[in-house]
Amino acid sequence: MKTYYTILVAMVGLLSLSQPTLAQTLYQDPIKIQAYVTDPAAMIKKGMQQYDWIVESEEAGNVIAKLVYKDYELRVGISYNATQIDTTLLTQQRINCVVAKREKCEIKQGYIDRWRSNLRRGITKAIHELAIADAYAKLSDE
Repeated sequence: MKTYYTILVAMVGLLSLSQPTLAQTLYQDPIKIQAYVTDPAAMIKKGMQQYDWIVESEEAGNVIAKLVYKDYELRVGISYNATQIDTTLLTQQRINCVVAKREKCEIKQGYIDRWRSNLRRGITKAIHELAIADAYAKLSDE
């Protein structure tokens, strides 16, 4: 019984050490897309809407996404092509923050991670819904 608890504690310890590594790269990894995604920009915009991100600017292959939440503002660059979608944090700031008043103008990294993960989650959900629709269409053709 004592051996069982020792193994259990060791496993929990190992899992807790690996968790931050997974969380840090979750939103940084490229999102792979398949041939059924004919308009990646539309999937990006649909995913952004789910978590209240807005399109600040757009050009071929790039979208600048902006999130304004309370007094926080994030800007993320989203680049895409036929095979993948990448996101890059461009700016982060607190709106109306005055350093002279000794306010903390930094945004907690946990907030940034959550907002970027939500953006990725919204985009992947939009792609997943398209994949399901594509699978049903192929099934009905048979």
